[in-house]
Amino acid sequence: MTLRNVVRLHEKPHTDPKVKIYSVEGTPSDCVILACEKLMNPSPNLIVSGINLGANLGLDVMLSGTVGAAIHGYLRKIPSIAISAAYKKEVRYDVAGDIIEELVKNLFKGNAPKPFLLNVNVPCVQKKDIKSIKLTSLGDTNYMQNVEEEKSGIRTHYWIKPDRKNTSKPHAKSDIFAIEQNNVSITAIKPNFDDSIDNSNFSNLVNLVNQII
Repeated sequence: MTLRNVVRLHEKPHTDPKVKIYSVEGTPSDCVILACEKLMNPSPNLIVSGINLGANLGLDVMLSGTVGAAIHGYLRKIPSIAISAAYKKEVRYDVAGDIIEELVKNLFKGNAPKPFLLNVNVPCVQKKDIKSIKLTSLGDTNYMQNVEEEKSGIRTHYWIKPDRKNTSKPHAKSDIFAIEQNNVSITAIKPNFDDSIDNSNFSNLVNLVNQII
């Protein structure tokens, strides 16, 4: 989200006067924050973030603006979905658009807990080539970063590019594996860091520091 600059909001025209459209000069998270805190009262029943250009898979979701926007909805107790079009060569949004439409139509027919946060990835292939929709878990990091050095006169600067593919084999129930097999991946994410991890392995560290302070 934008903290060091102003965020500008622009209302856009629509053929239906009952439909309000806005654009935001800021991040995806800025859009959700402005919608929830300024524009909409009551808050929306659902937030859909995307369709993102490119996949948001594995632990890479921690760096994603699209997922970040959905997290801001979740933190406000609003059911939220992040959706991304996972492409290799061809970029297309039509199938991802059809998938999110069907998900929204059927979203509240089941017993889904509220709020929830779903990360959806749709392969950029024809609909007939999609095998199925899979419930998945987050895989390991999908891409690592490369650093490219560039010189301009006496100055040196660097480009950080997330384009180094992780070559390790993804586990069969992961979102990365599902997309590789031309499946739609749906992963329920719990973004709050709770105390479910065993902290006992760090007890010695705490004891040592306690002796110093």
